[in-house]
Amino acid sequence: MPCRHEMDGQAAHLIMQIRPHNFLGLALMESLFEGIRWAQAHEARAAVLRSALRHFCACADVELVRDRIRRGRPDEDVTVLLRAFEELPLRSSRRCTVYASAAAWRSRWHAT
Repeated sequence: MPCRHEMDGQAAHLIMQIRPHNFLGLALMESLFEGIRWAQAHEARAAVLRSALRHFCACADVELVRDRIRRGRPDEDVTVLLRAFEELPLRSSRRCTVYASAAAWRSRWHAT
């Protein structure tokens, strides 16, 4: 599985784990979309995007670039994934906050 999911209180952790460098390609993007749906189903109030590897995410997968050259656009637009994170609904109808690291999440939620 390119991305595993865990709950920590009201925060959904989406943990990327595609060796060797978490290249952002179609498999990882689909897994992150699934993670967003999973977070919604678990009524997460926040989503923390993490890496199980040494690198967070090295860059886009070369296949996305090749596809853009061949067809003029990739099969999946990365901005669609970013928008999905921004629009993640909360039970309280507010938007979900996405933290790109566990440290940022800890400082926000455990400061009080």
